[in-house]
Amino acid sequence: MAKRFHIVFFTSREKDLPYLAVAIRSLVDHFSDPAKLDIHFLYYDLESSERGKLLDSVADLPCGVREYDLEPMLGDRIEQPGFGFWAYFWIVKLLPPEVERVLYLDCDMMVYDDITPLLETEITDHVLAAAVDPGAIILGNQPNLAQWARENGHPYDPSTTPYFNAGMLLLNLRVWRDENLLEFLDERFRNNYHCLPFHDQDALNLFFGTRAKMVSARWNLLEILEFWDEWDFEIQAPVDRPENYFEPAIKHFAGFQKPDTLLIRISDRVHYYHYLDQTVWRGWRADCARSFKGRVISELLEFRYVLLRGFGQKALKNPWGRLWKVLSRSPYIPFFYPLFYLNRAVHRVKAALSKTQD
Repeated sequence: MAKRFHIVFFTSREKDLPYLAVAIRSLVDHFSDPAKLDIHFLYYDLESSERGKLLDSVADLPCGVREYDLEPMLGDRIEQPGFGFWAYFWIVKLLPPEVERVLYLDCDMMVYDDITPLLETEITDHVLAAAVDPGAIILGNQPNLAQWARENGHPYDPSTTPYFNAGMLLLNLRVWRDENLLEFLDERFRNNYHCLPFHDQDALNLFFGTRAKMVSARWNLLEILEFWDEWDFEIQAPVDRPENYFEPAIKHFAGFQKPDTLLIRISDRVHYYHYLDQTVWRGWRADCARSFKGRVISELLEFRYVLLRGFGQKALKNPWGRLWKVLSRSPYIPFFYPLFYLNRAVHRVKAALSKTQD
């Protein structure tokens, strides 16, 4: 039997579907042999008309696409707070035994390079492979999990266990089946799926952190604005160099900074609409993408990114080439750049005044 690569997506929200269509199309467009891809779309609480938009948007692609309604399998779990974060685990029950690994991706991702090397990562002795979460320390993800573990009597040593992000997971289904890991997690959180600060992500780190293989952040690069100035280069150092992972294969637009929102670099916005225009949502643009203000902000963010990452942190390849590309496209941007610092100063003053009033 010819080798197949299996990719899993899940959502129960209609608003995720345009992002998912872009994720699939960008993935297939960059893949070395898309005919060997099988896309598995898991869902619940979505009408057929809603799913139809997604399926129509990827129907022309040279890969297999199959949808799975989880509701008959999940029962009353879907009514429990926070369960939506966990539903993709049930892929273990849906795929046949000969499928020994799958790549799970969140819907809010875009692909910029071939992910074949990621899919071929050796994980025989691991439960999963994932990338270290840049918010492990910066946003307090790992300290919060450590505190929860202490309060609830779970052994967890953050000093020896890396904390990974669950937006991209290469799952070793053979191990999951042999050790009944789905049942293990379901038993412990069956009536309490929302108890952990970061739901499924915390659970995976808590129980399988020492059995996870860390891969480069280029396979799951989270670059929300909070991470720009305070990026933790040390936690990525054992796996890869910044010059490599800041040339990502997969970007993860976690939180509120989606590719169709205001605070997005112009390069990512262009990438998003390039693929969106290949779907049933073609021609749609967010208000921020249509306005001069939105364009200026996105160009300013691109300019800021090159200055900070390329020249300040020396973490980018060819920063001069990147800078020239920005300036040749929008030569007016340096004149607007002082507004960036003015805006930051205003926000700091507001925050200080708010604390004083409190």
